[in-house]
Amino acid sequence: MSGDDLFGGDYSRERAIARTAWPATLQWHGGNPRGSRDDFDTRGGFFLPEDGIRNLGLDPQVPPDGATCETLRFGDKREAGWGFARAHLAILRLALGWEDRETRQRFPQREYRRRKEFDPASLDRLRGRLYVLTVVRELADIGATEPVLVTLRGTYSRALDGLVRERLGALAAQATKLRQRAGREGEVPHEAFWLPVLAAPLARVGAGANTSEVALPATTLPSQLPTDDAGFLALVRPLLVPPGHTTPGGEFDRIWERYRALWAEVAAFAAEPIAAAEEMPGVPAESEEPRAAPPDARDAALRAAALAYPQLAPDALPGVIERLLSRRDIAPDAATPADYTRLAEALRQKADGALTR
Repeated sequence: MSGDDLFGGDYSRERAIARTAWPATLQWHGGNPRGSRDDFDTRGGFFLPEDGIRNLGLDPQVPPDGATCETLRFGDKREAGWGFARAHLAILRLALGWEDRETRQRFPQREYRRRKEFDPASLDRLRGRLYVLTVVRELADIGATEPVLVTLRGTYSRALDGLVRERLGALAAQATKLRQRAGREGEVPHEAFWLPVLAAPLARVGAGANTSEVALPATTLPSQLPTDDAGFLALVRPLLVPPGHTTPGGEFDRIWERYRALWAEVAAFAAEPIAAAEEMPGVPAESEEPRAAPPDARDAALRAAALAYPQLAPDALPGVIERLLSRRDIAPDAATPADYTRLAEALRQKADGALTR
């Protein structure tokens, strides 16, 4: 050993790069269209690998209610874990960004609009990348005290992001109205409810050579919520997260204090989640562009769609808008006011009989 103690001094480690990891990462399994049995591998759903199960302090051989022990094949590798036909998620934080299909380089949400303006030919190299910090009810019920990280790409990320923004968002918005009518201030947050997520039936998604048959994340929450208070309360009562988790200084606040720094690393390249942009409609979060076009632009397109498709129920119209935007190679969550204006004009022409259905 050399007597030259070249590296024997003290070093500050405040800025040292350390490898950090989540206790568990919950993966989405898109099903197996070649499967011959009615089982988890064929249907799809959330998959928790065995390492994550152990990191949560749980026994891999004793799955919670609603989960099954599974061994899935990923390429040449087989991995054991738990498959969840249905999981209930409390969404603590959510961030959506973009990833280059070839280089895997990650970009913030504004990248889509930037490329659309300056380099449209490169748009097909982008795919969505979603990060979700969540507590899973099925895991919490058997003693897991730590959250899990959900990461999804492409069509899967768009599907889950839509469930959170539209279905869960509608739930929180209606609950907030009830709260305010009772004379209480403040909003009911998304994390006050368990979002049930399960696999939709296998369906073909994508375009051109990039099509595949997969099961997307879906939910049992209705697209149209009950309009009467009694019906709404009956729907949401089983989905309420225990108050001890959601109160100031409660379990979710304690989780956030423990995972704030790690989340900042994970979501560094993505847009900030359910935050100021949604708390103050039309106002983007600091240094971020709005998640979507202003409501009046989208509402104009929805009104035009109602005229063009009078046979459809109102709750089916948002899906029509999304499909029409996708046919124009516009990601619905990145559509601009001008995109909605052009779409509304086309729908009005269709309603007037200028276009064929």
